Parts: sequence; C-alpha cells; structure tokens
Amino acid sequence: MEIEKLKNNTNIINSNNNTTINNTNNISANIQYNTIALTPNNFNVDKINVNDIANEEIGLSDIIRKGTLLPNGKSNYVCTDTSRLTYNRLTKDGKWELDPKGQYLRTCMYPKIAEKVEKVYDNYEINNTCYTYDQLMDLLISKSKMVKPSDDFYEKALKRLGPKVYVPRKNLKDYI
Repeated sequence: MEIEKLKNNTNIINSNNNTTINNTNNISANIQYNTIALTPNNFNVDKINVNDIANEEIGLSDIIRKGTLLPNGKSNYVCTDTSRLTYNRLTKDGKWELDPKGQYLRTCMYPKIAEKVEKVYDNYEINNTCYTYDQLMDLLISKSKMVKPSDDFYEKALKRLGPKVYVPRKNLKDYI
C-alpha cells in the first residue's frame, strides 16, 4: 500500500515537472521574440560613426541595417518589395507586421538614431581639430540632414536599404 502511494506521488511530481517544463518552454519562446523584435530598446545605435553621418542617405541606410541586425546575421526589419518600399518588422509575438514606407521605423526608432548622431558629431567636432572649416561645415550639414530628415532624404535612404534587407514575401514566415 505504501509503495502504491509513493508511485502516485511520483506521478504527481512528474506531472508537475512536465507542466513546469512546458510553461518554461512557452516563456522562453516569448522571451526570444522580445529580444529580437524590432523595438526602440532592441535597436542598436552603438555602431554609428562619423562616416555614417558624412555618407548621408547611404549612411542612414547603413545605420538602419546595423541597428536591425540580429546575432544570426539576419535582420528583424526586412523589405519585401523594393519598388514600393514595403517593409516588415518582427513584433514581440513573433509575427511580421507590415511597415509601408518605413513609418514605424521613422516614428519609433528615429529619435534614438538622431540622439546618437548628435553625440557622435559633438564628440567628433571636439576631438578633431585637424579638419578644415569647410570639412566641418559639410559634416554639420550632413548631420542636420540626418537628425531631421526630409521625406525625400528618408525615402532615398530606404531605397538604398531595400536590396540589403530584401526577403521575398513568400519566404518571410520561415526567415528568422
């Protein structure tokens, strides 16, 4: 009789462990998407440099590409139609959400880009006195375009970004 009770307790413990393991698996899947989803917290601006600023639209497309790059070399922000500037971003629930003409990116990520560009420029201007006045003015103009981009400037950057992060729409489901 005592052996029967012990067996029953073991089954209950095993049942609880299985439930716990299942819950843990579900939680870890959600955490994984939270860490790779395109959000302001996950958008990396650490690698922005003065060359990105000087290269204007090309630099901005490089900033976006670097900021959305995942450890596996893929991006959480992809272009599915380069001619229409149709982008998709990975959400926290692991789904791809349409971002036509990069509006989510512009409204949610751009303030972080602008802040970092200002810091990089300010640090560069202070530490590099060997450049001519004209070179610093050119860089200042480039910085101004990058901090408050016109619609045309932003669209040119997205056109340059598209081929770098292109994924056919039919392959999007299995991309990440």
